[in-house]
Amino acid sequence: RDDRVAARPDVPVYLVSEELAEEVTGFHVHRGALASLHRETRHTVAELLASSRRLVVTEDVVDHANLGAIGARLGYRFTPYLGVEGELAGGVKSDDVNVGGVNAKVKLQHAEAIYAVGFLPVAPNWDVLGRVGYGNTKLKASALGASASDSGDSWNFGVGAQYHWDGVNGVRADYT
Repeated sequence: RDDRVAARPDVPVYLVSEELAEEVTGFHVHRGALASLHRETRHTVAELLASSRRLVVTEDVVDHANLGAIGARLGYRFTPYLGVEGELAGGVKSDDVNVGGVNAKVKLQHAEAIYAVGFLPVAPNWDVLGRVGYGNTKLKASALGASASDSGDSWNFGVGAQYHWDGVNGVRADYT
């Protein structure tokens, strides 16, 4: 325990193994901390039913999917400050998830997006960049002998930086 924990002896702190944390939470806790706290009831079930046309109750929806993909990006820079990019990706790895006690396999079928990119040259071969675009992602899930596919559209945005060692080639790091 560090000094901050020792300063609050009224707050219990439990150290558990990764296996126990996963059993208790229903998902793999690979690092960090979990907290449990009291949360005030904002609405009773009767209040929700009386004021809602549709009520969706989800239970044990705590799993996430870690999908692998291989992607490609192609872009064109119109000016030193403005460009456009397109991305395509295909799934190469599926993941098992548990939804409401049912095991399912989820895989990325494909993803594509197009972006407008703004560049800000900050040094002779360095740029910082921002991008905004629109994309589509298609996933496939299978469980209990049945499978289904669904796709979703999304607005995407991100920031990054790039270094060019010549006028065309370089390296880039971005988060979108």
